[in-house]
Amino acid sequence: MRKDLATKKKIHEKPDILIGKNGVTENLISEIKNQLEKKKTIKIKALKTIAQTKKDFKEILQQIQESIQIEILDTRGKTAVIRKKRQLSNKKKFKN
Repeated sequence: MRKDLATKKKIHEKPDILIGKNGVTENLISEIKNQLEKKKTIKIKALKTIAQTKKDFKEILQQIQESIQIEILDTRGKTAVIRKKRQLSNKKKFKN
């Protein structure tokens, strides 16, 4: 995981999205998509009611990754900083 300046700043902010007892739903996925469109990076946090352990939180992150192409920048306990996965273009531009 690469920590850039935006990630370091985001770690100390309040979470943009809280995952509650309903877990990963279509509404949650659409809200994450909306937040990622507005901001480059977002911070998500799982409440104790849905993730009692770090392993539970990792499973939640995997479910989100299956629905959205995200890159996990940092995780601390039951909190993660994520961003939209960068799309690499097949065409590389060369200067002549």
